[in-house]
Amino acid sequence: MDTFDSLLQALKGMSPTQLRALADTSGVSEYTLSKIKSGETPNPRVRTFEKLKSALAEQAANGAVRRHELRPDVFDAPAAEERVPV
Repeated sequence: MDTFDSLLQALKGMSPTQLRALADTSGVSEYTLSKIKSGETPNPRVRTFEKLKSALAEQAANGAVRRHELRPDVFDAPAAEERVPV
């Protein structure tokens, strides 16, 4: 499973309140998060993925989300200037 799949699983496990907090932390709109979560946006831009990955790491460090519930590869994705392959 690649890192986008791990991120998607993390999003699917979040409550609406957690998604709002992630939107605030990441700068990615709730609308975009809901489109990614639902599969309507199956291939988000790398910059969006990077913002979400960084925000999830920050939330895990602050205890807002439990890091052990997220796959480690969510935090290990390399930066790139292209779309994330699905």
